[in-house]
Order: sequence, then structure tokens, then C-alpha cells
Amino acid sequence: MAGVKRSRRFGALGTHGARMLNFTSILAVGAASATLLAVVRIAVLTRVLEISVYGQLTLLIITAGLVMMLLRMAIVTGTLVTAFRGEEDDDLGAGDSTAEAPPSPEPTMSESKAILGTGLTATLLITVLASSLAYLFGEPLNELLIGSTTSLQIALAVLLGGFDATFHLSSTISRYERLPVRFVLLQLFNAVSGLALATLLALAGLGLTGAILGLASGTLLSTLVALWTNRHRFTLHLSPSYLALLSKRGAPIIGITLGFWIFRHTDLFLVSRYLTESDVALYRAAARIGAIASAFLGAVLLARGPLLQGPLRDTANPNEIASAADARLFTYVLLLGLWLLVAFVLTRDLLIMVAPPEYSAAAPLIPLLGLAALSVTTLTLTYRTSKLKRKKSLMVGVLLAMSATLMLLSVWLIPHLALTGAALASIFPALFASVFYFVVSQRYSDSPLTLHGMRLLAAFVIAVVYVLLILPLGGLLNGYELALNLVAALAFPAGLIVCRVLPLGEVRSLIRLLSLARSTQSDWNHRVSLLGDDDLRLLTKYLRQNTSARNTSAQMGLSEAAFFARLTRVLCRVGQYKMDSMSEEEAGRRLDMLREARGSEIADPHTNLSASVDNSDLASIEAIATQLESMPERRWHAMTGIPVSTKTTTSNHEQ
Repeated sequence: MAGVKRSRRFGALGTHGARMLNFTSILAVGAASATLLAVVRIAVLTRVLEISVYGQLTLLIITAGLVMMLLRMAIVTGTLVTAFRGEEDDDLGAGDSTAEAPPSPEPTMSESKAILGTGLTATLLITVLASSLAYLFGEPLNELLIGSTTSLQIALAVLLGGFDATFHLSSTISRYERLPVRFVLLQLFNAVSGLALATLLALAGLGLTGAILGLASGTLLSTLVALWTNRHRFTLHLSPSYLALLSKRGAPIIGITLGFWIFRHTDLFLVSRYLTESDVALYRAAARIGAIASAFLGAVLLARGPLLQGPLRDTANPNEIASAADARLFTYVLLLGLWLLVAFVLTRDLLIMVAPPEYSAAAPLIPLLGLAALSVTTLTLTYRTSKLKRKKSLMVGVLLAMSATLMLLSVWLIPHLALTGAALASIFPALFASVFYFVVSQRYSDSPLTLHGMRLLAAFVIAVVYVLLILPLGGLLNGYELALNLVAALAFPAGLIVCRVLPLGEVRSLIRLLSLARSTQSDWNHRVSLLGDDDLRLLTKYLRQNTSARNTSAQMGLSEAAFFARLTRVLCRVGQYKMDSMSEEEAGRRLDMLREARGSEIADPHTNLSASVDNSDLASIEAIATQLESMPERRWHAMTGIPVSTKTTTSNHEQ
């Protein structure tokens, strides 16, 4: 009964919070693993390659990033927008009344498969063509971008960028199907395979060529795995009309994608123009370690988009629930970012030890570049959670101003302060832009976020005092300074709790939500396996075989009223949920109407839902049904004993 009480106490906001925490926790584990692999990648590649060669590899990776960004602008973003109405660099105004254009009708499943197939096919074809042209015209490109590589290496970098774009598109399918474990596993496989092949080829004596070839080959292998894993979601297709549609749908955020890419890479590019390749390697190593901060916060951003496209939008007041959740989310993100900055300052000498001793000069850069990464992530979160009219246009202007300021500051500071100047030049524009966009969004938004400003200010003051106390103390403990700093970094959140900046009640609520989130994932297997044969048969026919409610009830010898009540009862038993606002029969009927609406080609999937009823119960029941429906066939068979071969393709609305 504990699960029932939690569901009733938290309501729709708590249900969304639990799902958000569930997704975020899974993606955070993935981010932690990816971060560990990124550190391992630095440790390995900086040892198998000379410092100047690692600097050249960095410039080739920037070239690959440029290719990926161009493909995302041209095809990938438009594909995800059209197929799923979402992409992680932008929520695209989905469900936002202040969006600049009304949302387009959601595509049918067959259309979505053709759209994804067209995007994948076009991306791969452009990749092959671009790499061929890069090989033929490698010399002028080398002079323009890098200056010390070969045509083959540039062509391989272009291939890497194209494969990265294809992998991004194919793996994101799992994220928008709300399958975070699969998404995380694909990302980790990509990181491991690329690093393993790059290391092997570099050690085989191929040097820089082997490293970039290994990264490209690993990404290609990961792309093939992602395509095979999500093969049910696309059909290989190449339609000129769809290509035009994808370009049109992705056009509104081209400026945002381009602006973010320019800002994130301008400092490193200018370092390569003013300083040596060894300096490029030092700056890159510090930047990769500093990016740990944005990796963890990125897990929150990755989780938010798919959940906004999910059951939350079927509640009676989705905007109010999303705004309340975003306000709490924003506060926790800022507190987490502050903790990471404290950790960077205290453990910078420890973190740089992942690289060889000749990289030790990069240690002071880690907190600076970490702050820059956190500022960009905060700007992204502010953009996504704001309810501004014409917010995309404002964001493009902010990004252009950021990039221009970064260029001017870099040209001024790098000749005088070298790498420290480049790091400082990247901090100030991002920090100022984050504050500016937040103030504007709060001042002119229809529903500004309710933040606890005094709590955040107190947390900042505590962080400064904490660091100023710990650093001199560490200097007095010869030989134990690194250990003390590490323990102090890990203990910082306890200080926030003691000082009541992070109230103990909120901590307990987060723990309860985490318990609810875990129950919706791991305990379901056991509960499904304990269902009776008739209940398993009901779920299999209705959810797994897509048999209509009328036919399922007839085959089971039930009236439609009894069928709908039993369906709701079984779903509540699996999810440990208790209905509050409607009867079991009504919830079952409305769930069936929602499923039929989403399976049809009507423009508004919520046409059959009454906005006058609080649909938090319906959202929760639909979330449970979606989880059961999306389980892999082998997992369902293992839990129920029902053969996989019984699955049919008949949809509800066709019955």
C-alpha cells in the first residue's frame, strides 16, 4: 500500500516528478559512465599520441563536429522535429501556447517511419559525397582549417562527422520512445567502440591517421547497431517531398544550432591560430574534463523533452504542472552546478592526473572551462523552460552576440594571457548571456518561474566561504591535500543541508520520488508475473496485440463495461496506483479513446478528451499502459510465458 499512498499524495505533479527523476537517474548513470569513458579517452589518447599529435587530432575532431552540425541543420533536426516533434537542442514549443507557430499534425506511424528513413538515407548519402569531396580538395581545406594534416585525414574526419550525425539520429529514436536504458547503452557502446579502435590503430603505428580512422569506424559500427536496434521505427526511403519538409521543419532552429556550435568551438579554433599544437592539446584536455559538468546537467535536459511529449500533456493543466516542475528543476540544476564548480576548484590537480605529467599546466583551466560549460547549459535550460513569444529569435540574437563577444575577447586576451585568456574569454559571454536571457524571460514571460532567489544567493556565498576555508587548510596537510580536497568536494551538499539552503523536507521528498520512480521500472516485472492467466491474456490481447476493446471483451466473455473496469484495475495493480478522480470503467473507456485518437490521423490527438475533467489519473494509467506496451517481446514472454509469435499487427481503430 505504500506505493498507493505515494501516488495519492504526490498527484499529477508528483507522477511527472517521479518519471522525470526516473529518466534523469538513468540518463545520469549514462552520463556518469560516459564521463568516465571521456576521462579514460583522455588518459589513453594522450599517452598513445604525442602531445602535438593529440592537438592535431583535436582539430580533426572539430572538423568532424562542423560536418555533424551542418548535417543536423540540413536534415537531422528537421527529421526529429517532424517524426517526434522534439529535439534536444530545442523543445520546439511543443505544447507551449507561446510558440511562434501552431504545432503541426502528428504523423501517422507509417509516415513517421518514412520520414525517419528519408532522414537516415539522405544523411548517409551526403556523408559519402562530402568525404569524397574532402579527399579530392583536401589541400585547400587543410590550409583553411588545420594546416598540418593530409587529405586522407580530413576525409576521415568528414566521415566521422557524418557518422556522428547518423548515429545521433538513429539512437535518439530510443530516447523519444521513452526507452532511456537502450539510449544510454547505445551511447556507451559508441564511446567504447570508438576509443578501442582508435587506440588499437594508433598503437599499430598508424598514429594520427589510425586514431581518426578508429573513431570513424567505431561510430559507423555504433550506427549500424542503433539502426538494427530501432529497425522497427523506420523504413529505408528517399522522398524529395519529405526532404523538402524536413528542411522546412528544421529551419526555425538553424540559427540556434549554428550559434551554439560556433560559440563552443571558437575559443579552441583561435587557440590553434595563435598558439602551438601542444597548447591546443592542453586546452582540449582541460575542456573535456570541464565538460563533466555539462554532461551531468545534460542528463536532465535529455530527460525533459520526451516526458513533455508523453502523458503529461494529457492532464487537465499540463502547462501549470510543467511550470511548477521546471521551477523546482531549475533550482536543483543551479545547486548541482554550484556543487560541481566547488568540486572543480578543489580537485583540479587530482583531475588532471588522468593525463600524462606534461599536461599538468592545464589544471588551472579546469574550473574556468567548467564554469563556461555550466553557463552554456544554464542558458539552454533557461531557453527551454521560458514561455516567451518569439523566444527563438531572441535566442539567435543572444548567441550571435555571445559569439561576437567571444571572438573579440579571444583576440584581445590570448596574445597576452595565452590559454588562461582563452578560458576567460569563453566565460564572460556565456555567463552574461545566461543572466540576460533569464532576466528577460522572467520579466516578459506569461508564466515566469518561481525561484527561491535567497536560497540560491545563500548557496553561492556558502560555496565561496567553503572553498576559501578548505584551500588553505589543505596546504597545511602535506601529503594529504588531495585527499582532503576530494572529501571536502563530496561533502559540500551536506553543508547546504546543514545550512538549510537545501531543506531536509525537500531531500526527503526527492528520496520518496526516487522510490516511486524505481518502483515504476524494476518492480513491474514481478507484479506482471504475479497476475492471473485471464489478466495476462487481457493485457496481451489489448496492449501487445492491439486487439480492439470490443473484440477483446467478446473473446474473454466480458461486457465492454466490465472489460474497461478490469483493464483499469489490472493497470493500477501493476503500477500500484489508486484512482481518485474517475471510476475504473470511465478511466478504461477514456484510455481506449486516447489510444484510438493517437492511432488515427486526426490533427489533435486530444479531441476526445474533456478538458473539464482532471486527467491526472488518466495520465498515470496511460503511462503504465505505455510502459507495458513498449516492453521488448522477449521480456514480455519471459514475464508472462505467452509466446512471442502471438503478436499481431491489427490496430485498435481498424477493428
